[in-house]
Amino acid sequence: MHEASLIQRLVREVEAVVARENATRAVAVHLWLGALAPLSAAHLREHFAATSPALAAARLEITTSTDLGDPNADAVILQGVEVGD
Repeated sequence: MHEASLIQRLVREVEAVVARENATRAVAVHLWLGALAPLSAAHLREHFAATSPALAAARLEITTSTDLGDPNADAVILQGVEVGD
């Protein structure tokens, strides 16, 4: 269940950027996935766009870290959002 709440949190963050920019959708979403993150890049891709119409066609770009010593190794971090109308 932690995975679902993590994905929903990311979706809310992206939707907030879309709204703040007065756009209708996200064109691209840039994420950083820590080496110890609780989900894989494939799983994230599978479920991310399905959760929101504003993200359905967004390009999901994921940078995956292999650094187990990184202070954010267990995190998924939103690095940026490109928006469009």
